[in-house]
Amino acid sequence: KHGRTRSIMAAKKTIMSAHPDSVLLVDDDPMVRMRVKSALVQRGLEVTDAAGGRDALAEFRAHRPDIVLLDAMMPDMDGFQTCRELRALPDGEHVPIIMLTGLDDGQSVAHAYESGATDFFIKSPQMTLLAERIRYLLRTARTCEELANRHAKLAKAQSIARLGSWEWDLPRRIVVASEECYRLIGLPFVDEDFPEEKFFTVFF
Repeated sequence: KHGRTRSIMAAKKTIMSAHPDSVLLVDDDPMVRMRVKSALVQRGLEVTDAAGGRDALAEFRAHRPDIVLLDAMMPDMDGFQTCRELRALPDGEHVPIIMLTGLDDGQSVAHAYESGATDFFIKSPQMTLLAERIRYLLRTARTCEELANRHAKLAKAQSIARLGSWEWDLPRRIVVASEECYRLIGLPFVDEDFPEEKFFTVFF
């Protein structure tokens, strides 16, 4: 039994190592790129780098990385603008983006989030911390993707079976209904919360 368990774990490890997580590293400083890239590759990540915002957009289109590390301050197009443009690309809406900054102030952090960054990391020689932050965000992104896929499968199954679902939030006194609920009673779908009184009047 123990031998079989070890074999399964070894097989999983082999599969994971065959498909390392891919990182797009964007920084205008070649020394920073070399240092960070070397550290991340040593930790099992696959790294593509870009020297500026415009190069980053091209590399993203070509490689579709699993996560982006983006320097905030760059000459041709700063990280904030680059982040906004990445979010507008196909497949760019949900990819994790970590803003790398030497700016330890609340305004820069707020600007990063407003631009669409998932998280920020203040530049430091602690590459282990950066690698762990990357792995954490990748796990979170995959969990969200799995939940979205399950939701889509459930919605499809409900549509096939002509079943609708709704959720009653008692503390907030609202109801959230699925698209199929609307279809079953012949109403156009409205993606918003219903006050409970209105919901029971319309649906029942």
